[in-house]
Amino acid sequence: ERKRAETAIRDNEQRFRDFSQSSADWFWEMDARLRFSYFSDNFALILGVDPASLLGKTRIHIGGFAVLNQLSVRAELLGRLARREAFRNVEYHARKANGEQLWISVSGVPHYAPDGAFRGYRGVGQDITARRTAEEVARKLSLAVEQSPNNVIITNAASEIEYVNEAFTRITGYTLDEVRGRNPRLLQSGQ
Repeated sequence: ERKRAETAIRDNEQRFRDFSQSSADWFWEMDARLRFSYFSDNFALILGVDPASLLGKTRIHIGGFAVLNQLSVRAELLGRLARREAFRNVEYHARKANGEQLWISVSGVPHYAPDGAFRGYRGVGQDITARRTAEEVARKLSLAVEQSPNNVIITNAASEIEYVNEAFTRITGYTLDEVRGRNPRLLQSGQ
């Protein structure tokens, strides 16, 4: 029985190592005083920051590396940490060792000893720069379409209208609600 338990523990440890090494994300841990005590190997690979330089520091006091630049995000995170609550997908700017700006997202859960004593947090972080950049490009394109002085109609593969811009409404008199799901041929109706 003891041998089986030891084997199960080794298997679980190896499973965690395998997941950690194959993940595109990084894993981190904080102690009960909310100071970083561990980073997985991917942290240095992704962010170019030596994890040893951050060990013993809190998330909020790690210099120029991470910038919680939105006061509301910072206040929310600090509140959750103080209340020992889990948090998911907290997004903020960070700076790589080479000065390059990026967006990261972190999630964490409180960790307790078997006797119930608070031990700190464990969590995961990921580089979300590509997603945030794509969202910004999409926002700018959307704004350009909205502000265009020309009609813009977007249909699905069945030629049903899904979107029209403000210029379409101004020129034709039809609102999006009136044309959604209809074929653009309605504009040739003579009305």
